[in-house]
Amino acid sequence: MLRASALAAVLVAGCGGAPTSTKYTQTWTKAYGATTCADWRDIMSEHQKFVMAADILYASQKKVEPEIGLPSDSLVGQFQGQIQGLCLTHGTDDVVTVSFIVWTTGQDVFAP
Repeated sequence: MLRASALAAVLVAGCGGAPTSTKYTQTWTKAYGATTCADWRDIMSEHQKFVMAADILYASQKKVEPEIGLPSDSLVGQFQGQIQGLCLTHGTDDVVTVSFIVWTTGQDVFAP
């Protein structure tokens, strides 16, 4: 899983040493693979969900196109929304599995 620090490093590198943004700073301390949809739905903040969605989407896109840049906020928001939708009905599933379902069924939208 791509960690938020790697995303932040890419973001800062692309900005020529600009001040570090907190946009991709993950404050959720539980491993993504151990995070359930119940965690996502009931405990995580919107910022934590955004960063997790960005991490997973970016890592998935880089497997297809290694040189790709960060996804747009709107695309991350769409990915996050799809995860949210599935998590509403699948509370015991882990978020990584749900993200995989979103990625595979939405590759026409989410793949580079």
